[in-house]
Amino acid sequence: MCEPIVAYGSSQNICAEKEGKPVEVLKGVDIHVGTKEMVAIVGPSGSGKSTLLHCLSGLESPTEGTIKLAGHDIVGISPNQLSKIRRAHAGFIFQSYNLISSLSAIENVSVAARLSGAAVAEQDLQHLFAKMGLAEKQKLKPVQLSGGEQQRVSIARALATNADIIFADEPTGALDAENTQHVLKILRNLVDVEGRSVLLVTHDLEAAALADRVLVFIDGTIKREMDSPSPKEILAAFEVAK
Repeated sequence: MCEPIVAYGSSQNICAEKEGKPVEVLKGVDIHVGTKEMVAIVGPSGSGKSTLLHCLSGLESPTEGTIKLAGHDIVGISPNQLSKIRRAHAGFIFQSYNLISSLSAIENVSVAARLSGAAVAEQDLQHLFAKMGLAEKQKLKPVQLSGGEQQRVSIARALATNADIIFADEPTGALDAENTQHVLKILRNLVDVEGRSVLLVTHDLEAAALADRVLVFIDGTIKREMDSPSPKEILAAFEVAK
């Protein structure tokens, strides 16, 4: 088995705060993502997929268990320590884009790269925007971009960092079929060519089937784990697990 770049384990039921109150969202979860590995999490809306992703990436804190990110235990450490570890090792693709409205598209990407410690030259940024099909959009503000364009800027922002692992929450949700295939190929190449890791939350079974492992996640629990399944195999496992 590959050495984990991120790992989380707890035999307890895990709560997260929703509207200031603890809500049980994860139930005895044990998960790891190896170096140079792509793992996909699939499941119905409200099953806890995004909460699990947020816990693994340090965006939310679980009430029980241990989480290690790039060898660092990130549960219970100070916000400053956690921020440094995330910037150095993790990249994020958010479902809601999370772009800074006052910055242009290329500024959103360059700022994230600098914060991560990545030395990204201007020509590298130009190449990245061209690869994402955004060469003509780099000086525009987020409000001037479509949802799909904002999502591609969000993806470019994650790619521009030195991140060992990319946490991707529905990265193709706002994209058309052509751009979906393009982005999925880029994410797969991060693993196969650049040696990074990807943890992907998705409703898209075609996207999930590109992963090395697929976890079927229902009602806060991993119901099934599969190695390199086809979309039909994922769907069948999902139906059985419900």
